[in-house]
Amino acid sequence: MSRDAKQAKKLAGEWIVSASILQCTDAVLGRCFFTESGDIVYLAASSDLIGRGVGKWVSEGTVVGFQVDIYQYSPTTQTHVHGEPHRFRGIASISSEQEGSWAGDWHFCPFQQPPRVVGKFQCFRHVPGGGAATTEGFRMPGCPEEGRDREA
Repeated sequence: MSRDAKQAKKLAGEWIVSASILQCTDAVLGRCFFTESGDIVYLAASSDLIGRGVGKWVSEGTVVGFQVDIYQYSPTTQTHVHGEPHRFRGIASISSEQEGSWAGDWHFCPFQQPPRVVGKFQCFRHVPGGGAATTEGFRMPGCPEEGRDREA
């Protein structure tokens, strides 16, 4: 896999990322910073979660894949703080018409096990001065309404 210059320029910058996991929308919600050299930095954008992560992205033609290791937990918990990150992969096809958003499949990658598709993700281009990260009014494709806001 490679990173072609055109795709790198298109992806470089800050994106709002929202991912559903097992029908729970916004299970991962934050900002991802994609660099032209293929690195990713993730910061959670939730008031009830603390999270950060790092990863890599690659592209081949219009297909983009990224993998990010995320440490995310509730700041009030004393028993459920993971010592190891959760590894996720996002895979999407980005057409030339998709400038401000793109979406694809969200995979969970447990240690020494094959990746599993656990939901969908959506990335929105962050506009500086455009306000806080939000997915208000957006519904993930294929995510039933009754699955919303359920605790992970």
